Parts: sequence; C-alpha cells; structure tokens
Amino acid sequence: MKRLGMFALLLAMLAATPVTLVAQNKAWATLSDGVLTFSYGPKPKAPTQVTCPDCGKKMSYSTNFCSNCGTKNPKDFAVYDVMEKIKCSWCSEARHKPWFDRAKEIKKVVFTPSFKQVTNITSMENWFSYMRNLTSIVGLEYLNTAKVTNMSSMFQDCYSLKTIDLSHFNTANVTDMNKMFWGCKSLTSLNLSHFKTDKVTNMEYMFSDCESLTSLDLSHFKTDNVTEMGFHGMFNGCKSLVSINLSSFNTSKATNLDGMFGKCQSLTSIDLSSFNTGNVTSFASMFEDCKSLTTLDISNFDTRKADYTAFMFEGCVSLKTVYVSSANWVGLRYHRSTYQPTLMGRGCNATIIKK
Repeated sequence: MKRLGMFALLLAMLAATPVTLVAQNKAWATLSDGVLTFSYGPKPKAPTQVTCPDCGKKMSYSTNFCSNCGTKNPKDFAVYDVMEKIKCSWCSEARHKPWFDRAKEIKKVVFTPSFKQVTNITSMENWFSYMRNLTSIVGLEYLNTAKVTNMSSMFQDCYSLKTIDLSHFNTANVTDMNKMFWGCKSLTSLNLSHFKTDKVTNMEYMFSDCESLTSLDLSHFKTDNVTEMGFHGMFNGCKSLVSINLSSFNTSKATNLDGMFGKCQSLTSIDLSSFNTGNVTSFASMFEDCKSLTTLDISNFDTRKADYTAFMFEGCVSLKTVYVSSANWVGLRYHRSTYQPTLMGRGCNATIIKK
C-alpha cells in the first residue's frame, strides 16, 4: 500500500510540473521582402516590427494598418519546411518546393552558416526554378550536396542570374542534370571544373537557352553513362557561345542528339572527334542555325542506326564543307527507309565529302 501511495504522489508531482516543449530543429526557408533565407534550427518566428512600405514608419507586425498613413500591413513573412514538396500546377507529381508559388517575388537567396548542418538532402529538383527576378545567391558553401542525386531544373529560368558560385558543389552522386541551367539567359560564365559527372545519365537541355554564355569548358566531364543529350538539345539556344571544349565527351550510350547545338549562332568551330554515335537513332536538327560554322568534320560519326537525320544542317548558311565517314555515313533521311539527300536543310548548301 505504501508503494502505491508513493506512486500516486509521484504522478501528482509530475502533473503539477510545467512541461517545456523544446523547439524542433529542422531545415527552414524563410521568405520576407523578396529574400529567401535558408537556416537550420527552431522554426523562425515572424518579426515583431515591420517597416511601412509607404511612409517608412515602424509598426507592429500584428497590426493590419499603419497608424501613420493607413497603408495596409503586407505582413510579408512566410516559413517553409525545406524537405516538403508540392504538386506542380500542370501535373499530379510533387516536384516543386513549397516556395515555388512565390518564385517570381524572390530577388535574393541566402544560405546561413547553420544550414551546413543539413546533410540529408537527396534531391534539388526545381529548387530555384522560375525565380526570374533572382539576381544573387549568397552562402552556397553552406549547402551540402554530398547525397544529392537529382539536380534537374535546379536553376531553370533564372533569367536575371548573372553568376553562380558552384565551387563547393559535390556532384559525385548526381544522376540527373536535365534542364539544370535551362533558360539562365543572363549567365555570362560557368565554372564547372570540379563537377563530377561519372554517374549522370541525363544531360538533356542542361545549358539550353543560356543566351549570354560565351564559352564552356567541359573537358573534364565524364559522360560515359549519359543516354540523353538531345531532344531540343543540351546546348540549344546558346547563341553567344563562341567556343566549347567537349574533348572528353563519351557519347557511346547516347541515343538521341536532336538539336544538340541548335541555334548556337556564334560557334565558329566544334571539335567532335571524341563522339561515338554508334547507338544514336536521331540527329535531327543537330546543328540547326549554326550560322557561323564554315567547316564541320563529323567523319567519326556512325549514322547506320539512325532513323532520323532530317534538317541536320538547317540554317547553316555559312557552312561550305561537311566531312563524313565513307563507311559509316548513310545519308540524310526522314526515316530508316527514306533517303532524301535534299534534307540538308533550308539555307545550307554545304558539300558533303566522304573520307
């Protein structure tokens, strides 16, 4: 009985003791006044005071209107769980981050030192996509990408972003870089010298429409496992690109090179001697609108498995000579059974010479 009495007394004491809830440490993204800030720790709280956008007077965050001028308090503060995903508007898949609906408002992204404690991120798909007014990303050195396997569409349509410091990125486990920089129209340079691409299988659209890039050195890229580089092209729309180093490219597993260099209007030459095209089934529009090319040597290309090579040189108005393989070049065609030598493309009168 005494033991029961002691137990009852202990329960009573516990019930009378106030319980203090410890805030859960998590990865958070806070959006306020056009700045998206990444941090790790307790959930960030709304500020106590805000500045009136019209008169500049400080007012309580909890009020609805400024006491000085009557302007409505925008209460521009939102907190997101970094690990959450939302469904995109055009499909049923959860492929976007929770801040995606306000992407166009974001002008700056900041990673705080606390974020380096977040080590369990496996996908960065669409993290910054459609942030068309984003001009700077600060603190990327605090973003741990060691476990990331998916970087598809990571910076897609970041129209205003001129530079990205990717020097601390660990891409050793990434398999998908599809559309990674697609539509980064203002990027003038990209240093990807430390990127490891050994496991990447998809590079489709990777640099498509990077209109301001003038050069790309991808000489260290390992593409042994890449199967997708085409379908509107890995470099399609890079109209300012003057030089590109692809000396290490292994395309032995690639099956589609459609539009790969389409609209690369400033390219004067391309060294494709490392390309192995034995498994490629389509080369359609591969060099479309490469208006500055005068000579092209693709004598190492094997087109025997290709069903579609139509308009391969469409719009190559300066192209005079194309060198091909006498053994492995089977001509330009719509389909495997339809050989049509006239399919060189509009505006191109180049002479094909077999080696």
